Amino acid sequence: MIGGHALAYPQFLLFQKPNFTMAKINHNNVLDIIRNVLDDARDRGVMFLKTDDNVGYSGEIMHLRGEPLKNFGTCGYMGVEFDERLINKSVEFTRKHGTQFSISRAYVTSNVNVELEQKLGKMFGYPVIVQSSTSTTHVSAIPSLVSYKDMIILDQQVHMSVQSATQITRQKGVKITKIRHNRMDMLDQILAESHTKYEKIWYFVDGVYSMYGDVAPFKEIQLLMDKYPNLYIYIDDAHGIGWFGKNGRGYAIETLGGLNERTILSTTLAKGFGTVGGILVLPNKATYQKIRSFGGPLTYSHPLPPATIGAATAMVDICLTDEIYEYQQELQDKMDYCNDLLAASGLPVVSDPLTPIYFIGMGQPKTGYEMCMRLLNEGYYTSMGIFPAVAISNTGIRFTINRHQSKRDIKGLIDAMIYHFPKVLEQENRTEEEILHVFNLKKQTRVETHESQKIIGNYLVEYYTSIQDINQTEWDHLLGDRGCFNYQGLISQELFFSNNPKQENNFTFHYFIIRDKASQEPLLASFLTFGLHKDDMLEPEGLSYNIEQIRKTDPFYLTSKNLMTGSFLTEGDHIYLDRNRSDWKQILRVFFNEISALGDSLEADGLMLRDLKADDTELNTYMLEEGFVKTMMPNTNIVDLTWDSFETYFNTVSKRRRKMLRQEVLAHAPNFHVEIVQQVPDDEQASIYGLMQNIKDSNLAFNVFDYPTNIVDKMSKDYHWEFIYLYLKEQTDMPIGVVCCHRTGHNYCPLLAGMNYDYLESHELYKQILYRILLRGMELNAKRIYLGFTADETKRKFGAEQVPMAAFVRIKDHFNMDVMASMANTKINV
Repeated sequence: MIGGHALAYPQFLLFQKPNFTMAKINHNNVLDIIRNVLDDARDRGVMFLKTDDNVGYSGEIMHLRGEPLKNFGTCGYMGVEFDERLINKSVEFTRKHGTQFSISRAYVTSNVNVELEQKLGKMFGYPVIVQSSTSTTHVSAIPSLVSYKDMIILDQQVHMSVQSATQITRQKGVKITKIRHNRMDMLDQILAESHTKYEKIWYFVDGVYSMYGDVAPFKEIQLLMDKYPNLYIYIDDAHGIGWFGKNGRGYAIETLGGLNERTILSTTLAKGFGTVGGILVLPNKATYQKIRSFGGPLTYSHPLPPATIGAATAMVDICLTDEIYEYQQELQDKMDYCNDLLAASGLPVVSDPLTPIYFIGMGQPKTGYEMCMRLLNEGYYTSMGIFPAVAISNTGIRFTINRHQSKRDIKGLIDAMIYHFPKVLEQENRTEEEILHVFNLKKQTRVETHESQKIIGNYLVEYYTSIQDINQTEWDHLLGDRGCFNYQGLISQELFFSNNPKQENNFTFHYFIIRDKASQEPLLASFLTFGLHKDDMLEPEGLSYNIEQIRKTDPFYLTSKNLMTGSFLTEGDHIYLDRNRSDWKQILRVFFNEISALGDSLEADGLMLRDLKADDTELNTYMLEEGFVKTMMPNTNIVDLTWDSFETYFNTVSKRRRKMLRQEVLAHAPNFHVEIVQQVPDDEQASIYGLMQNIKDSNLAFNVFDYPTNIVDKMSKDYHWEFIYLYLKEQTDMPIGVVCCHRTGHNYCPLLAGMNYDYLESHELYKQILYRILLRGMELNAKRIYLGFTADETKRKFGAEQVPMAAFVRIKDHFNMDVMASMANTKINV
């Protein structure tokens, strides 16, 4: 366990686990975010569906919810799954060879398996190995092909089955990195920097990508292979087989004009081929024999069953005749017809017209859900393009064309989308311009400034870039009791995070107040900061630790510029919202639209609305509908001071806790001398910052950049802040513990703590710091103390209540999330 979260990393990460002692929290990692989105789609009835009982499947029609639906979701592009020749051959092979041939191929290979590989070799023109699935093909091939002297580069969108297989090579020290989708400039840059350091550099791509139906830029890849002689390419062309190329051998090999010695092709016996299994096409006999001798699961997993071999043999026979070209032309005619309809439709078409995969942009998930349900009600099954296969705000309707469909069916589907598209946008209060913008389907005019005031319907929206432009009394009335972001606290923070030498320590502040246009009453108030974030800020410590090793030489690895409610010094609900209003959701939507527009003008990579109550089901549901993904924050620890002295608190707790407090806190208290310091002398500031940095360096549970080195000096000059110094009585030259606290109304907010770890266990220093915070809060007559994130168990012993908090994020490009997911071995694709 790390931070209370089950370790979801491959074994190669385990030996790097650091010894963290401070941060014991429950994390929600990338996999949990993915699960939240997919569970929501399931609950809305658009994913994880089941075909009806006792009803057959024809390829053209699929029965769901008691209704026959036109099937526009299959990847069986060639429509051969009901071809009598495939079915009869499958039955024939089963009757002759049984239902399985359960012997490892290291011992004996079935003759029909050999014959199938020979026929496929004739079809592709190269040696072929068949496997039980495309996934096991990757696991068989990749670890055998890539040595410890090599490097791997993954395209961001290469299929999950490829990415998972490459992770195995980490065990022998192979470096794996990733580039943004089809970005040949990034590939060229990495090759230029790395080609002399490695024996081979492998680039992993799909021939045809499964969501947008776009293709790999093979012409540019070939140019780079000419430029870098040690560049090798591994292609998964599962979505390219059957419908394209000579003998239906696929988009990739046809576009490349064949395989050279540095190209490996994997494809499938499924999808456009009509059966099940994986195909590995190799450039020469030597490579074939290397993998055939011991290719992982090729040796220890089951070979294809005779029924599948029979059906595949029949399909190869079709591919080796001119009949396959008739099938391809039939499908191409339907694709051309669909492309013509879409060109005249006005729909936001995102996909490449070259392939039979189509994607209509819908933007936010709820908009996509509504369109999907409407199409189901019209009698058409289409699938959702949804996170994590695409970015959360790039949700869309994905459908495919196959030979089963008639042109009448195709026109019916397009007509239904044309009819419902504007109605869905109207219902969800979305615009076509929003969708065009998120998919970059037309050039957008960059907004350089955000209006300070505007009327939107029944609301007046006010925008400010400094708290000093806002009425102090009103702001503190709305948000002043929620933490350290009252008026004076924000004046301080604007100072702390500006004019610093390092870019990661500078943030701009943005304030919104939304009023009732008629009454001028405030309905919503909040503030956001914009700056550089670590993308693993909320990820498990083990993952952050490994990322930090990379940041030692690449300090901005996996970082993004984000617009976030609050700052890195605040905790608590940063959004005042009048939930008594019946139109509170409309008010929130106005706010979301405004901060989205602000994010665009700032060129933000993402939005984060953090520290919202995780158990607010109604709000959580609405946030997801608006395109935000929920991820759990560390709990916030709050002490409500309902007692007037520590003795009173001591007498109210259990015997077990009293024993702990007596032995681990009160017994050490006489050893300490405590001072409250308003201004830290110049010659002590570096030492105080060093103590704070000790905790920062040992705590990756909430992973942020180091605070500005001058923050102690800036806090010292603001009388709203104070420092609690903890000295050992026998050495009062320098404190061994320190806490910087903000005093605000009825709240006491210790924000930055520092320790000399030599005294952590011998003097129970951390618990002594918490004890002194409580005493100081009671001395100031505070009603509430915010003890911050992490160390929940320890803070509970001092009366803290753990409040579950969530962050809601909207990310434009989930490239960095994909990288973290691959590092944690959790990425999934559709």
